[in-house]
Amino acid sequence: MLYILAVAFIVALDRFTKVCVEKKLKLGQSKELIKGKAYLRHVKNKGAAFGFLSGKPRALKILSISSILMLIYYSPQVFRGNNKLQKSFLSMVIGGAIGNLYDRHKNKSVTDFLFIKFKNAPIFNIADIFIFLGSLGIFFDSLKNGE
Repeated sequence: MLYILAVAFIVALDRFTKVCVEKKLKLGQSKELIKGKAYLRHVKNKGAAFGFLSGKPRALKILSISSILMLIYYSPQVFRGNNKLQKSFLSMVIGGAIGNLYDRHKNKSVTDFLFIKFKNAPIFNIADIFIFLGSLGIFFDSLKNGE
């Protein structure tokens, strides 16, 4: 139950932040958060992470469905197990995936808005943060456990 609540919280937080950005910033508009370092910048991403597959909706759909099928396959064995870290990390990935999937289904794009000025850093959103951190956690926990 705790993990379902975590997923719901992540989806709600992601939606809330995207709606706030959509209401407060026009598309393409930026607002400085930390002088010269971090910005809110309202953009629409029609691709996957970092704009990957932008302009290739069929390939993006195949990638999205494949990713969801992998989550469906992997989830039962994790949630039946005793590894609370793996459950937490997987909940982060699922919550982020649902957040972006909802956006992509509803708007045919994903609202991205967080930009940290560093080389070629991408613009991202809350769902992306949870997907990244959850995936990283699963990877390192799997290495630690020899899986």
